[in-house]
Amino acid sequence: MHISQAAKTAAMSQVAIAYALTYVFGTVGVLIFLKNIAPAILRVNLREATKKYIEENHISNGDQGVKISANIRVRAFKLNKGCEFIGNTLTDFDKNNQGLIIEEVVRDGKMLVATTTTLQENDTILVVGHIKHFAELADKDPKMSELDANNFHLNLKKATVLLTKAYSYGALEQILSNGVLIDTAEHDGQKITDYTQLTVGDHVTIIGPANYLTNAIKTIGYEKVTGIKTDVSFMSIDIFLGILLGAIVITIHKIPLTLGGDGSALFAGLYFGWLQQKHPTTGIIPPYTRWLLKSLGLNLFIAVVGLQAGSGFVTALKEMGWLVFLIGVLVSILPHFLTLLFSRFVLKMNIVYNIGSLCGSGTITAALNAVNAETDSSVFALSYTPTYALGNIFLTVMAPLVVAILA
Repeated sequence: MHISQAAKTAAMSQVAIAYALTYVFGTVGVLIFLKNIAPAILRVNLREATKKYIEENHISNGDQGVKISANIRVRAFKLNKGCEFIGNTLTDFDKNNQGLIIEEVVRDGKMLVATTTTLQENDTILVVGHIKHFAELADKDPKMSELDANNFHLNLKKATVLLTKAYSYGALEQILSNGVLIDTAEHDGQKITDYTQLTVGDHVTIIGPANYLTNAIKTIGYEKVTGIKTDVSFMSIDIFLGILLGAIVITIHKIPLTLGGDGSALFAGLYFGWLQQKHPTTGIIPPYTRWLLKSLGLNLFIAVVGLQAGSGFVTALKEMGWLVFLIGVLVSILPHFLTLLFSRFVLKMNIVYNIGSLCGSGTITAALNAVNAETDSSVFALSYTPTYALGNIFLTVMAPLVVAILA
């Protein structure tokens, strides 16, 4: 824009003031609209509609606990003199007794779990398996005496596995036949109960004896590690490449196009998030670290805007009047209102997808948290996530484009 530096400075100050005036309603007002007013417009009870959606799609709310099959048994045996298993390793036992695994060996009061452990006379073995396979074991008459398994501790493990090219349904069946249970399974982000639909890239949460599970996971994929330590190198490379990307400016017909710092950081985050999903053993950032970075960044951003705009706030408000605030209300609510009606009556979208996508397209995390709390469910995140990414990208890209067009 061909104006003086003083005029540019004044204009930028007014932009900051206008942002500060409209930001509060743009967050709180839209939150109230999506949580309370939008369901009322559609004449829908949001809590009941969410409950119905969850029931129809068989979605677990995550608080049902561990599902234990009545067919899985844990039994303890003492190996007596002449038992045919004496001299075998744990691996040998597992191979020769399909459907049964030795999870632990008790010898002289000590627990042994190494697969190379050689069984000896008077050892106590803790065996996990299907009830029908124990019947086959009894037919072998291996000279064992059964003990009370409740007197021994069995270390169970729960792990979420990303299925890779090593996965096949046969390999999964083999694991399940050895006492492992599936807690949840997700295909394309949706929870399923038909495990034959599982393919590479899906997630399966399984529960089973820790020793066996550690080795069995390798036959179907990678364990999705959460961990408690942040991969600082991974995060630093992400930030560095995001900054470099933001420095790139492409000029088309004198219109400069760039993602800028915000857009490039988001793009880099999306890419590295996808990369970490494909390689879950690298780039670990624990949930509480992500929460800290997100909250700290957002609050610092708001604080800096306030500090920059504070000195001229009263003056600018007198100059602009309430018109800027009313325009902010109109810009915040009208797109959500029109999209709400279009999605419901034209696209026939479910209220859950409708509200979730509106929270995401407006990049209003506070609204998502509000509807989650209102319905005691996080199912809105299914439609929030993709629209949030698109909302961030388009809002960031369109801002400098509009300025360049109006210049």
